[in-house]
Amino acid sequence: EQALVEVLQNLESKRFEGIENIWSKRDGAVIKSGIRAPIRDLGSLPIPDRDIFAAAGINEMGISVLNDFLDGQKVVSLAAGRGCPFKCSFCSNDPIRRAQGANGGYVRANPVDQLVAEMKQLNERFDPDFFELMGEIFPVKKGWMTDFAQKYKKQIGKPFTTALRVGIFSREEYALLREAGCSLVYVGLECGNEAYRRDVLNKPIKNEAFRRDFEILRELGIKTATFNMVCLPFETSQNIEETISFNREIAADFPMFFTYQPLPATQLFDLCARESLFKDATKKKSHYFSHEPQIKVDISQAEIEELWGKIVSLQKETTGATQLVV
Repeated sequence: EQALVEVLQNLESKRFEGIENIWSKRDGAVIKSGIRAPIRDLGSLPIPDRDIFAAAGINEMGISVLNDFLDGQKVVSLAAGRGCPFKCSFCSNDPIRRAQGANGGYVRANPVDQLVAEMKQLNERFDPDFFELMGEIFPVKKGWMTDFAQKYKKQIGKPFTTALRVGIFSREEYALLREAGCSLVYVGLECGNEAYRRDVLNKPIKNEAFRRDFEILRELGIKTATFNMVCLPFETSQNIEETISFNREIAADFPMFFTYQPLPATQLFDLCARESLFKDATKKKSHYFSHEPQIKVDISQAEIEELWGKIVSLQKETTGATQLVV
């Protein structure tokens, strides 16, 4: 937000050198400015102006992760906070935090009163069927959660979805989410093989933790959507089979699958570079929904297509539909 304001103030002069967070180009040379520290007090920011969005184009405000399963429902996406404290090897949060030099100020929650005021404004204008709180991770401070649950239920009272990490919420906290109106949570499973998830993805969550939390969520009536990756570095077809099977075991309501995309500066990107796993740079890049691996894998394309067929079958079992696949 701060960088954008400075860019707008310099539009007339077209001189953007020295604006932290902004790279510019002059006479063919790229000028890299420094990186500013994260905004610690999110309450210092105004509620975003969404006047550009027409009521009929509400989903353009942030297409839902569940867009292929919405069946005409209207959704507004926004964030309850910013930043993530974990260091998963595939995720951009860790290198961004390191680049910003954020020690203790990277994970922040929006003040409850301001967040609820924003949602109230959006509710009155767009009347969505539900809200989607898609920050990196839902704020876990109990005082914040209790305050939000009470005020959201009283002032908004509509279903909402959010993203969270398995293993850090108690049954009491999950129940608080449900009482507030949480109808579905997004959970990063990534891979069904516990050792691979721990050793390669740097996400040391045991499968038993997934089993426990998903059972609690099911008992409370909160649906679950999982994020899963396929064609990861050194992944085998058996690993992918494990991921499919584990989603079935924990009864994920919306098992979402994506082809792994190496993000620059992440630990896993560096691993791919060291092991020469990148394909010919001149080739067209694949995308999250593509069946073609982004990196070199020891799985034939025929096997990959067969595995995607099993993924589609799983999704039809659980949702009656499938996510966009190309």
